[in-house]
Amino acid sequence: MAKRITCITLAAVMLALVVLYMSGCSLIWLSVLDKSLSDVETAELPVILYDEDGKPNYEKIEYKRTIATPNDEFNGLSPEVIDAYWKYYRVGDGILGPSSCHVCGFYIVSNDKIEEIESMFVFEETEIVFPKGIDPEITGLGNFKWGYSKEFSRWATSAWIGEAYYDMNNKIIYWDAWDS
Repeated sequence: MAKRITCITLAAVMLALVVLYMSGCSLIWLSVLDKSLSDVETAELPVILYDEDGKPNYEKIEYKRTIATPNDEFNGLSPEVIDAYWKYYRVGDGILGPSSCHVCGFYIVSNDKIEEIESMFVFEETEIVFPKGIDPEITGLGNFKWGYSKEFSRWATSAWIGEAYYDMNNKIIYWDAWDS
């Protein structure tokens, strides 16, 4: 009888863990539930990254300048990123439940990579409405002329889901994508 109760208890715990995992419940929320009521009132919650219109808002996230991450993650551009201005946020914690990372920013690549890009793709001039907190002027450049090519976007984002644009005047890349 004790073995049966232990097995049933273990099965119930396993089922509860599977349900938590599948629901995307994060450790942040589990830790909030574990605190007393007075602690919950002052607990730091994740930054809300969407404005009242449901559009992304990066105003509270600082730009990152490292080039190792774009060179490691963005197969089409790697290893030619020589300067970067990018922001990201993670949805989920990657421990319990699904998680995803959204990256948005500007990448300056080597002249060799620019020559390769310009020889492989034809760009149509397009207008971009950048999310709040994302501005190409962070690069110190101006007079932008953004171009789009569906083939370039697929090539540049490769294993990611999103879009890539090319500034035909300044030779920089704007990237807005989720990991897949």
